[in-house]
Amino acid sequence: MKTNPSTPEPVQGPNGPEPSGTTAKRKRPTSPYIQPPEDDGLGEIECPGVDVNMNEIFDEVCQKYGEPHFATKRNPVGSLNEPFWAALYRCEHDILFEPNENTFYEFGGDIYRSLTTHLVLDRLSNRLRELAIENDYPFLNQLTGTRHLNGAISHLKGQTQKAEAFNNERGLIHVANGVLDVRNGGINLLKFSPKLISRNLIPVEYKPKSKCTRFINELLGLLDEDDRLLLQKFMGQYLLGNNVIQKMLILHGLGETGKSTFVKSPEN
Repeated sequence: MKTNPSTPEPVQGPNGPEPSGTTAKRKRPTSPYIQPPEDDGLGEIECPGVDVNMNEIFDEVCQKYGEPHFATKRNPVGSLNEPFWAALYRCEHDILFEPNENTFYEFGGDIYRSLTTHLVLDRLSNRLRELAIENDYPFLNQLTGTRHLNGAISHLKGQTQKAEAFNNERGLIHVANGVLDVRNGGINLLKFSPKLISRNLIPVEYKPKSKCTRFINELLGLLDEDDRLLLQKFMGQYLLGNNVIQKMLILHGLGETGKSTFVKSPEN
């Protein structure tokens, strides 16, 4: 006498029972992961660069914060897991929150630029739709509204808060082709990095072999060597953004001799 094999128990997927004989699987996010600023108090999860397996990061965020939303049998939509989405977002973007200014800043490959909470809200909404379209969590499509995501943005502020983020160490100057490091007396050109936090950029490339012939000949040509050196040192202080020698410069002389042009040259 033949006996029918027992029917296997249904596998529980992220949004309910899966068809018989299948294994619950979660598709992974496709967005790149970028490392946030160092020492920003973002918790135990490390958000690596784009060369690290982002599936592991997604799993680690799930392990620490739980599933992307809290669903039940009676309510498969459930509610949004706000800390999860805040953690996932900060792992996908180089972002910080300046509490004194109540403003988000994001690293754009060279410097940090401000962005509104409206843009963050729109990005989070699109991110939820991505997972919903991939059939990972189809009910997330119903949790993309403002009232669901405002809580995630509040958690994001706490996870990325960095008070006085732009009170940087003196001696780092962001130029068009990198960051000049003059902290040790020399001039070293560093690559841009989210760890070198700044929101100011001089849109001129640093070329160590270039000679400013017009500046030297036309503006400084009538001065003696000591005055030339003095003015060039003051010009360097303008770039540093710090009055190192604690002195004030007064330009005195005849009209039409280049005093105003010299003062305006750092602005241009």
